[in-house]
Amino acid sequence: MNEHNVKRTIHKVNALSLDIDIAKRAQTYSKALSDDSAYTIPSSEKCSVNTWKADDSDAAGGKEVTENWYKTGTNYDWDKKVYEATAKEFTNMIWRSATRVGFGRTGNHVVAVYCETPGNVLGRFQCNVCPAKVGCDAQRCPEAAAVCSSDDGHGNAEFSLTDDE
Repeated sequence: MNEHNVKRTIHKVNALSLDIDIAKRAQTYSKALSDDSAYTIPSSEKCSVNTWKADDSDAAGGKEVTENWYKTGTNYDWDKKVYEATAKEFTNMIWRSATRVGFGRTGNHVVAVYCETPGNVLGRFQCNVCPAKVGCDAQRCPEAAAVCSSDDGHGNAEFSLTDDE
């Protein structure tokens, strides 16, 4: 988690906090992956997931896994600011409105699960994937709870606040 938060700091987004309940789900998921089981995080839990499988029987350390996920950001198109499958681990990691995370590891499988405010939500990239050393535009995203809505599917519409605001 510390490595995740180092990367999030580069993008001027708040640190994630570790959630033990989410970590238990992440551990169940990593075990299922190592057993080649069909377990998935239920979509009703509003979670997004990063997975990693090391080439050999020893999983890479947290720093190495985080660095590999972060490197997928080289595939992100900062002009379009939309979901890209080849950058999904990066965008999950630095997703601005994400607050809680859990990690699991079984053998050479490492899993990160982001819940409550999952990453990679279509139409919300403009306000949640913030450029390095710049952060997100405070004029477009004035509140931490603000999320972009999108009529065009590219995250380029106005932002909307949560229901109670």
